[in-house]
Amino acid sequence: SAVAAAALSTSAFAMDPASELAAKLDSMPTVYGNIQLAGVYADVDNVGSDYTFEDNGSTIGFKHSHEIAPGVTGFFKAEFEFNATQKDSDNNTDGDNGGLDETDETYIGVKGDFGQVWAGQNDTLYEDWIDVTDYYEATGAYVSGNLTPTGEERIIQYTTPSMAGLTAGVAVQVNSRDVNGNHRNGVVAGVKYSLDALTVALVADTADGSLGADTAIGFSATYEMDNLGVAFQYETQDDTVDLYSLLGTYSMGANAFALSYSMNDFDNAALGSADEASTVSAQALHNLSDNMYVYVEGSVVDQDNGANDFSLLALGATYVF
Repeated sequence: SAVAAAALSTSAFAMDPASELAAKLDSMPTVYGNIQLAGVYADVDNVGSDYTFEDNGSTIGFKHSHEIAPGVTGFFKAEFEFNATQKDSDNNTDGDNGGLDETDETYIGVKGDFGQVWAGQNDTLYEDWIDVTDYYEATGAYVSGNLTPTGEERIIQYTTPSMAGLTAGVAVQVNSRDVNGNHRNGVVAGVKYSLDALTVALVADTADGSLGADTAIGFSATYEMDNLGVAFQYETQDDTVDLYSLLGTYSMGANAFALSYSMNDFDNAALGSADEASTVSAQALHNLSDNMYVYVEGSVVDQDNGANDFSLLALGATYVF
């Protein structure tokens, strides 16, 4: 009430210090991030076992949005990775590469009734819409979400607004010319449809942005009902691999559980490598608070064609701010 009285007693064109401070704070970007630590034990048949204590993808980021005009919002995001277990992120001791390791996501864009368009470095809609079974923190499917040949750099993306549950999107990677003088702009295009708890997506990556790579096509389906979730993804790339993956999740209070199975069918496998590889993964996670959780998870990979089977076991903790 004292602040309100002070504001009323001043000129109509003046701003009280509290309101001025609030306005400045509203214009500041949001700072966020996480520190992820994990101990991982690996056992490879006919080779041996080992363990590591490592950073599992710690990041710090900044984001902001503001109204450009009625119904039009501008936004940016800048996120950077760092290694929380090493003084120097390149594992050297010369001090030349300490601090932030590399850029994770950096882009600017605008959104409104017309949809959303943004440009910079970011996951393409192929990974966002198709990679629905990449659930695990430190372990998981042997091959998952890596089939899209178009990278994350120099990306311009656009998604339409949802029209009765249907959303379409396109992404273009702007590359320089190849050795023959031809442009190598990778193009990703897809559609996603949501109805109540069900979401399905179909996305294709034309692969023009990656020399020698073939077009990748991905399909995903997710269904969430109360505390139970089911996700399926299928990806295929000619002369490379076919991937099938099924994931089930269940949450119970502060606890969450996951179990998945994936199959990778490799084409033209090199001598001594697997033609097929199957992965069974499981996770148990406990939320200590809104900002911190711990987990234990493991994966068992079975390969044919004489390739070594292996297993992973991870114990980790993450603090989010």
